[in-house]
Amino acid sequence: MQFPSRHRQRDDDASLIPLINVVFLLLVFLMIAGALAPAAPFRVDPPISDGDRAAARDGVVVLLDAGGRVALNGREIAAGDLRRALERALAANPDLDRDPVLVRADRALPFARLEAALRALDDTGFLNVALQTRRR
Repeated sequence: MQFPSRHRQRDDDASLIPLINVVFLLLVFLMIAGALAPAAPFRVDPPISDGDRAAARDGVVVLLDAGGRVALNGREIAAGDLRRALERALAANPDLDRDPVLVRADRALPFARLEAALRALDDTGFLNVALQTRRR
């Protein structure tokens, strides 16, 4: 007489379930964490460049659109208030002038407006300035 075996057959796929759960949780975490980056207050289409050098990512960010809108570090400000906003930011954090400033200007922006923004940066003591462009 033969008795049924008390050993259950091992299911090799059952050991993959915890791995699938961990991968799924990581995917959900990365999707949520990636969506937490603040969006720019308006869209800027930077000019085209042939250069290969990447601009710095940390520090002050100035956005200038073709219509004359200005934003400093993700907050829209009045176009004439850039110098005062930079001075307030520098007063709040005196080491800020050592950080690079990234200027994201729209390619349709008149040069006079870009020059005024660059003068405001220079007058307040920001000397490390990079103009963001996009590659061809």
